[in-house]
Amino acid sequence: MTIIQSTVVPKVGRLLLPLSLLSLVNLAIAQDFTPTPQQLEQLQGLSQEEISRLLDRRASVAAGSQEPIVDVGTVAPREVQIDATRQSENLGDDAQQRIRITQQPQRLQQDLEPFGYALFAGTPTTFAPATNIPVPSTYVVGPGDTVIIQLYGQQNITQQLVVTREGQLMFPEIGPINVSGLSFEELRAQLQSIVSNQLIGQSASISMGPLRSIDVFVLGEAARPGSYTVSSLSTMTNALFVSGGVTTVGSLRSIRLMRGGEQVTELDLYDLLLRGDTSGDARLQPGDVIFVPPVGRTVGIAGEVRRPAIYEIKNETSVAEVLPLSGGLTPTAFPAASSIERINERGERTLIDVDVSVTSNALPLADGDFLQVASVMNQLESVVLLQGHVQRPGGFQWSEGLRVSDVLTGIDQMLPDPDLDFALIAREVLPSRRLELIHVDLGSALTNPGSEADLLLEPRDQLQTFGFSQSRGSQLGAFLAQLSDQASFDSPPLIVSVSGNVRFPGDYPLVRGMTLSAAIRFAGGLNADSDLDNVLLERRIDQSGTIAVERFGLDPQTLDTGSPVDLRELDKIIVFGAKQVREEYLADTLEKLRTQAADDRPTEIVSVAGAVRYPGDYPLTAGLRAADLVAMAGGFAESADLTNAEVAHFEIDSVAGRVVEIDALNLSVAGLRGEGYALQPFDRLTIKQIPNWRETETVVISGEVNSPGTYVIEPDDTLLSLIARAGGLTAQADPKAAIFMRESLRERERQTLAQSRRELEQELLSQQLETEQTDASRLDQIQTLLDRVDQATPIGRLVIDLPRMLSDSSSSALQLSLQAGDELVVPRRQEEVTVVGEVNQPSSQLYREDLTPSDYIARSGGFNANADSGKIYVIASSGEVKPLGGMRWFFQSRARIEPGDTIVVPTDIYQPGQLQTWTSLSQVLFNLSTTLLALNSVGI
Repeated sequence: MTIIQSTVVPKVGRLLLPLSLLSLVNLAIAQDFTPTPQQLEQLQGLSQEEISRLLDRRASVAAGSQEPIVDVGTVAPREVQIDATRQSENLGDDAQQRIRITQQPQRLQQDLEPFGYALFAGTPTTFAPATNIPVPSTYVVGPGDTVIIQLYGQQNITQQLVVTREGQLMFPEIGPINVSGLSFEELRAQLQSIVSNQLIGQSASISMGPLRSIDVFVLGEAARPGSYTVSSLSTMTNALFVSGGVTTVGSLRSIRLMRGGEQVTELDLYDLLLRGDTSGDARLQPGDVIFVPPVGRTVGIAGEVRRPAIYEIKNETSVAEVLPLSGGLTPTAFPAASSIERINERGERTLIDVDVSVTSNALPLADGDFLQVASVMNQLESVVLLQGHVQRPGGFQWSEGLRVSDVLTGIDQMLPDPDLDFALIAREVLPSRRLELIHVDLGSALTNPGSEADLLLEPRDQLQTFGFSQSRGSQLGAFLAQLSDQASFDSPPLIVSVSGNVRFPGDYPLVRGMTLSAAIRFAGGLNADSDLDNVLLERRIDQSGTIAVERFGLDPQTLDTGSPVDLRELDKIIVFGAKQVREEYLADTLEKLRTQAADDRPTEIVSVAGAVRYPGDYPLTAGLRAADLVAMAGGFAESADLTNAEVAHFEIDSVAGRVVEIDALNLSVAGLRGEGYALQPFDRLTIKQIPNWRETETVVISGEVNSPGTYVIEPDDTLLSLIARAGGLTAQADPKAAIFMRESLRERERQTLAQSRRELEQELLSQQLETEQTDASRLDQIQTLLDRVDQATPIGRLVIDLPRMLSDSSSSALQLSLQAGDELVVPRRQEEVTVVGEVNQPSSQLYREDLTPSDYIARSGGFNANADSGKIYVIASSGEVKPLGGMRWFFQSRARIEPGDTIVVPTDIYQPGQLQTWTSLSQVLFNLSTTLLALNSVGI
């Protein structure tokens, strides 16, 4: 333990300044005082926060009064800063930390606080006036005191007489009576004698009324030194509380009461704090001075004592005398191992061993000593601990011959659903106390007490139990961490890992005789659909971390391997799920195999591609055959051609370098090369697909066809053949309005919309940067277009001329080959024309052969203010876009409109360089919207 005497260092100078100015602020508030230029410079150097804090702390002094004295009933005592988190504010006090306790690295750090100063923290902000307490008989009467005289007998009269400045009572009918300097008992006797002698037939009862106030001084290391007006019944502690108490620089044990330049008494606050003794708390008289000197000798007492702190010592000189100040030893103290840290005459830190249990210990203490009382050891001896999945975990007394069944007597002591196959004993191996874990067959131990499975326990053993459906990670974490901490280069940690398709994958301690099958059971067993034929074991084969991978199969009934596989340190077990991708489980192992490859050790990885369930790279295990690799990859896919597989084998030739040899395999017949073909590093097995194997491809035909639905297609199927298979069109069908959609076109539309949106966003940002020159309405138009792009749904429509296809079915040029996902919608014959865009009333109107585009627009209310009449176009029911704006008005008015057509009046947006982009985008959006309306009309 280190003892550092408190010193003033540069970094605390900033904290010293506010403390040194407290008295300046107090004096400036309490009196008509003008600071010197040097003091003003100090104040100006403070931050705003520091000035505010100073003013706040002095507010109780300045509030409501300009008097230099503080009344007992209105003083707010100071807040003593002793909390460890706030000690930095007091580092400027030269003796705030007379002893600062630090630590050598190997010992527990501990900071101590000075004892007793908390008495002045958190005290009330007001004090009850001392008017309701009895006046002691020894009270000395003085000027300003009120004497109450009740006369009874011939007359009943009550007189309240105030002692004058000359010390006299002006008694009616008797005259002045000199009472100054008399005690209350003497005053009462004198007045009763005068009344009985001079007022015949009268008697008197004497009591004291309101008492005078007296002026006293509190000086020295008080929080707010100065002159105070207090009650004449006040004591030294009353005055100390009024002044805010003693600072941590001041002494609590030698507070002096001075009267007329002579010391009257000395107050030891330890008597009050430790024993509740107030006999030394003397009453004050006018002009008394309470002086708080600096703190005296101090010692620190820490460790297993009831009240660790820094104590001021006065008459105590030895360990036996000082120890009671701390309240004595705790029950967990080990006094024989105590020590004293001391700085000797040469400034060296020394350590002295001491047994504080010896009550006669007269070892003298020096100023700044630090007494550390040691604790008993935390570890329990001759105890066995039971923990985990039990009703009442805890400790049991160890005795010779104690077994598992003696600690855990039955399953009824365990929580529901216990794991009776997996329990552990954590044991410290003497003399090194290294941790060792032992497996317990808990079910056998409980059913056959005293058997070999019912293991003998040793002192300090921990029996850890588990729940069957409870993850092991949280319970094993501490054991695994300890096993890792005690590992070294020559002694790897006794840990194995189980990953993949098990209930609780993770790390597990390597226990005595642990096998691969036991590790899987420890991990909660296998999940459903596990691949029992391809369990991999990654094992380190040297201290440099080189690994090898072995492959095992498990018995479906017992989950055992053919012969027990004992595990070693850092073994890793990988269990595949029959329907799980292998890549995530093998990534770490494959990376290790690639990293350790060298010229004399090729990369022990093989790969499989083609028609298998999980193609990819796999570790090359001993004796791995082509058929085994297929099984490890999840087996053959449905499209696999077992008769036509091949292995690409790489050889190194001294002349040609690395060459490839291709071996053909037939995996369909047992006994051929496929099953017996042993793989080598870098081999690549390819399982080919059955010729002409294709996934089922379908298309959808709906609307006005005789047999709508989903149809399977062949590579040479066309749109016309699909219509024929669907029974042809109905009599109500409108072939020219047919809608043909394709997935590839839908994706292209999605990309086009995304690109257009990016261009519009850039244009909007550019326009916003030029808002002073840009019309706000144009910004609104761009934003509206952006919103329409966000709401647009890609359709993937391909414009077709179905009537022409049907009329000339023999023409190969008009045949449209089908692709998977294509969809044909044939709507009913339409009889309306729709007008959308910038017209006053967008609407659909009944088709009339004699009406022109201008007529339909007029019937929709005509153009609105945003219309671009020169860019009008028509979206035909077939999806074809026919511009009208480029034609002269005469021909435009005579343009042919068909039923189902949509007339679009675009927005008039003129912006050089962007007109074509916006116009094209508007056409795309209107085309999408009209197609969606057509699909909705069909019910799709």
